Amino acid sequence: MNALLGQFLTEGRDLLAVADDSLLRLERDPADSGAVNELFRAFHTLKGGSALFDLPAFTALVHAGEDVLDAVRAGRTPATSDLADRLLAVTAQCARWMNALEAAGRLPADAADTSRTLAADLRGHAAGDADMAGTGLPDIDWLRELSAEERRSLGGATLTAVTYDPDPDCFFNGDDPLELCRSIPELRLLRIEPAGPWPPVAEIDPYRCVLRFRALSAAGADAVRAVFRSAPNDVRIITVRLPEAPDADGPPAVRLARAMLREQARILTLDGDAEEVAARRAAALRAAGAILAALGRHAERKALEAADAEPADALAARFMAYADAAPLRPGPDEGSPPAAARTQRRTLRVEPERIDRLMALLGELVTVKGALPRLARDAGDGNLGVGGTGDGGALAHGIKETAARLDAVTAELQHAVLTLRLVPLARIFEPLPRLIREASRRLGKQVELRLDGSETEADKDVLDTLGEPLLHLVRNALDHGIEDPERRRGLGKPETGTIGVSARQERDGIVVSVSDDGAGIDPAALRRKAVERGLAEAGAVAAMTDAEALRLVFLPGLSTAADVSDLSGRGVGMDAVASAVHAAGGRVEIDSAPGHGTTVRLLLPLTTMVTRVLVVEAADQLYGLPVASVTGMSRVPAADIRRVKHAESILFRGAVVPLFRLRRLLGMDDSAHLGRGDAAAVAVLDIGGQAAALAVDRVRERADVIVRPMAGVLSRLRAYRGTAVLADGRLLLVLDPRELL
Repeated sequence: MNALLGQFLTEGRDLLAVADDSLLRLERDPADSGAVNELFRAFHTLKGGSALFDLPAFTALVHAGEDVLDAVRAGRTPATSDLADRLLAVTAQCARWMNALEAAGRLPADAADTSRTLAADLRGHAAGDADMAGTGLPDIDWLRELSAEERRSLGGATLTAVTYDPDPDCFFNGDDPLELCRSIPELRLLRIEPAGPWPPVAEIDPYRCVLRFRALSAAGADAVRAVFRSAPNDVRIITVRLPEAPDADGPPAVRLARAMLREQARILTLDGDAEEVAARRAAALRAAGAILAALGRHAERKALEAADAEPADALAARFMAYADAAPLRPGPDEGSPPAAARTQRRTLRVEPERIDRLMALLGELVTVKGALPRLARDAGDGNLGVGGTGDGGALAHGIKETAARLDAVTAELQHAVLTLRLVPLARIFEPLPRLIREASRRLGKQVELRLDGSETEADKDVLDTLGEPLLHLVRNALDHGIEDPERRRGLGKPETGTIGVSARQERDGIVVSVSDDGAGIDPAALRRKAVERGLAEAGAVAAMTDAEALRLVFLPGLSTAADVSDLSGRGVGMDAVASAVHAAGGRVEIDSAPGHGTTVRLLLPLTTMVTRVLVVEAADQLYGLPVASVTGMSRVPAADIRRVKHAESILFRGAVVPLFRLRRLLGMDDSAHLGRGDAAAVAVLDIGGQAAALAVDRVRERADVIVRPMAGVLSRLRAYRGTAVLADGRLLLVLDPRELL
């Protein structure tokens, strides 16, 4: 079933993307019947696909979504923003489950509980029913643990349950978990518990939150959700109705499990011969293990497997202890992989026409190849004329003609192979509307997102690199660029801000731009912050032009944000953008006008398979510099190289640029080279927005090469991107200028 499951995961993720896009369209226009139909088809297809596997929690959840969407289609339920919130929560949970399926081959142990809770919340909202959990106990573990006295005082009431697990570093975000919980309106119950086992007092870190909070409120869910708007990812809020009296032995399924475990304990104590006792023992162990597994009690099941050799009386006592456990409920799945181990499936869909073109070129290549043995035979037999007659000119002409045909076919073949990996940028544009929707509501801003050029194609690896930087840029534009409506009114701007994301193909690369009509960036503030944080010297920033000062925003740890939010403001996002783009062989440009907005352009290669390099030489060894990092070349007379102690610099295009010598950077002997010649060959590089000059022995040609990453121990040499072979067979070491310097 592995191939079928892989197909389900690939198509399922596409369906979830369609569902998210349709939900956002429906929220903008509740009368959009096309969006409703697309949503319904996506949920219906997901339900059918998941039913092929043993995924009852997944199937039940998307079935609930399908039922609600059927009610929307029939006009029984309105398409509101609250309903969109709940359906988006369903698609997000399905995406997490797909990651778990890919990593572990099964859903997490709490999938059934999560499915019931989300499905009840969805159906309850659609039906206008305040009892989101149905009859019996709500599907939240800590609510099941309420004491009888608490149940008597709260039973029968419709309440809002809050499960709040703060980020351990929440204090650095400016959050005070206790104060948040104290701010819950109409608070009826507050529990504060350790998030894990208490460490020794001497090892407690006072700057980390080690508590979790559980609360019940008589206020509505929206009023409670407003309290936690600064920590939306750390809190789970749901409306519940607590039963008037707790069931001492649990819901029916748990009562049945208790009875079965007690019966297995009784079977173990029955008399009989050795063969009968052994058979009953094996059957009882299998049955008890299956019961515990069905309840999600994996730790007890593993302990039971390890206790196989215990005497019958001890095993019976163990079964009774499991049966009498209060409460007997599903527990965590100790076998779940850590989040870091979860990986996205690497898939690539290719149009049949591109495969057909590749096959046609392969046929042409075979035809051209067929001429080579005949030419080799004629040359070996001394037949200088093609076909055994004539002079050497005929043979030379035949070789040239075949070489030209071979060159043309291989060029087309290379282009065809590269186009197989091209995918539209629509894939990385898909998350942006949902991000804008949720973040703008949280920040109280009105924002319109304009997407252009989503059909532009680029290499899949480039898109994988571009996804995270694009999210960083959009978050920054939304959080720090777009002003709140009141301020925009005061500035004479429309209340609704605009963020534009566009893409276009340009020569051998793509350009992705993110622009906003917000506050812009003040170069003076950047200069001041850079000096305050020790990231640049006062004299250096004072000499910068405004355009040069804007590039300071890409320095690690630099941010002009007055406040740190859960979206941005730590000075990490823009540095991460620059690092990711440079790692892909691209560069970043920025323009901004205070009060009028900011535009950031990402210039990336069309593909990472073929890299254009500038071939340079140092100590008779060839090296490659990515052309995307080279902004200029020059020959600098030795007299024009300025020296201050061991530091050197040159004047390039009116600016002072630090000079580095490639021989020294690579640990070579540079003493003899220093006194040779009157001028130095210099390549000027763009390193994270800062210019640096690299002196080499000589500059050679430019070449398109396929870079193969270093392997084994050599992969730790971060100054090298990898190796490449030039057309004449020479080996080339391709440098990473950012790491080298």
